[in-house]
Amino acid sequence: MNEPKIIRPTPRRVGITAAKSGSGKTMFTMVFLCYLKKKGIDCISLKCGPDYIDPMFHEKVTGICCQNIDPFFLETDAMDRLVQRAQTEHDFVVLEGAMGYYDGGALGEWSTYQVARATHTKSVLLIDALGTSISALAMAQGLCQFRKDSNIVGVIFNRMHEKTYQLVKECYQQGEYSFVLLGFIPPLPPKAFFPSRHLGLLLPNEVKDFQEKIEYLYQQIKESVDFEKICQLGEDISLPKKAHRPQQANMPEACQNKIGCKKTILAVAKDDAFCFYYKEDWELLKEAGLKIVFFSPLNNEEIPKGAAGLWIGGGYPENFVDILSQNQKTKASIQRAVKDGMPLIAECGGFMYLGKQIEDKEMVGIFPCVFQKKERLVRFGYISLEAKEDMLLLKKGESIKGHEFHYYDSDFHGCDLLVQKRNTKETRDCFANEQMYAGFVHLCLASYPQAAKRFCEKVKEYDQKHG
Repeated sequence: MNEPKIIRPTPRRVGITAAKSGSGKTMFTMVFLCYLKKKGIDCISLKCGPDYIDPMFHEKVTGICCQNIDPFFLETDAMDRLVQRAQTEHDFVVLEGAMGYYDGGALGEWSTYQVARATHTKSVLLIDALGTSISALAMAQGLCQFRKDSNIVGVIFNRMHEKTYQLVKECYQQGEYSFVLLGFIPPLPPKAFFPSRHLGLLLPNEVKDFQEKIEYLYQQIKESVDFEKICQLGEDISLPKKAHRPQQANMPEACQNKIGCKKTILAVAKDDAFCFYYKEDWELLKEAGLKIVFFSPLNNEEIPKGAAGLWIGGGYPENFVDILSQNQKTKASIQRAVKDGMPLIAECGGFMYLGKQIEDKEMVGIFPCVFQKKERLVRFGYISLEAKEDMLLLKKGESIKGHEFHYYDSDFHGCDLLVQKRNTKETRDCFANEQMYAGFVHLCLASYPQAAKRFCEKVKEYDQKHG
């Protein structure tokens, strides 16, 4: 007997954006994802920009890895393929924006608006309306019409009292506006919000009452926001006629979906101290034949047996300096691996961990750096790194994109790569050679897939020599 044909619902996607940072995008995105889950809708989220923390919150709600989509890192076609792939694998895609809708780059070229254009995604705009009434409508209309192809189709007013909203709604009904009014979010008590620190929100695993907070937020918002209408606004999208995955570019031919292809182990540090990674980078490495095996420096775990490469990403090592300094087993295994020539990527927090000290606590000691916290943000923003000589990830003259965001600094943190940043003079930074990349800059391998391929080749060469 033939199996019954499974009919999927109409695929949908929508963006959640705002007029400025701090307007409630992440909070509302999580509540909307919660609504979709309650409705039994298979949903996935994407995060615009280089943010690491917001995707962790999305994943905590959906149970599915959230990927970053960034116009500085990815070309238009790559962004579109990423969204189309998510759309063909899930029934609803939610894109959370970054900063203000048109912000990013000197002229907005790296903004959420550009992501919406590239991916043909309709957006719902949040307006922080505290202290306004009818003026909130004017702000919303202005943002919608700032670009003819703004893709903003609906508006929600955040931190607006119900009586004020009724006045706004009456005015809206008497005029002509280019968006649908979707409701309001009332001012919420302090208990509704997630605690934060210098780099942003606390990690989801650090919030003991995470699920209770999400449910509380949902209950506070569900009657004043038209979630069903948001879903309807997301229906008018273009999809490829046949579901497919993007072409696997820059992937060694010997490992393209062949059963029995040997997987070389890449050890990745992953715990609350080291948790800043781009999921799309992992996908690139997996497709190129690497098997990612996690280990925890916080739990004093050694590099996994058989590993041929090591990646220690960013995170919050400064919050665990006592534990990390005492965990000698992990430190010794890293020292042995680096001494043996194992290929290494160490970014920001991972780089600090491999230095001599964080504050007055002894770390791994691979690099002669002592890291101290500064009174304010040291460096922030997008960045490009160019190789002056052949190194682990790049050939001479090649470049890769990344970003930096850190409150810690050191008197010396390398000078092996040429740094290119908007409106600043070219400088040198990072430690880089044929074995390693280490520095404050968080890299996006997906911005230059050839770097991922080169890293995989180096890891496999090490595996062949030491396996």
